[in-house]
Amino acid sequence: MKPRALLDRAAAIIEREAEGIRAAHGTFGRWDDCKEAKRDHDEMLRIAAQLRQAEAFDAA
Repeated sequence: MKPRALLDRAAAIIEREAEGIRAAHGTFGRWDDCKEAKRDHDEMLRIAAQLRQAEAFDAA
């Protein structure tokens, strides 16, 4: 797999997992009360965005 494709795949997996965290905590508890889960969710989305930026930079 090419590096660009790996970055895209990693970003997609991280985004999917982040949304899974949100869905699980929204189902089993109040999302607003889960500060640690919210922090993890936000961090995962930041990492995915950085991977996508790296992918765009690599493509340029």
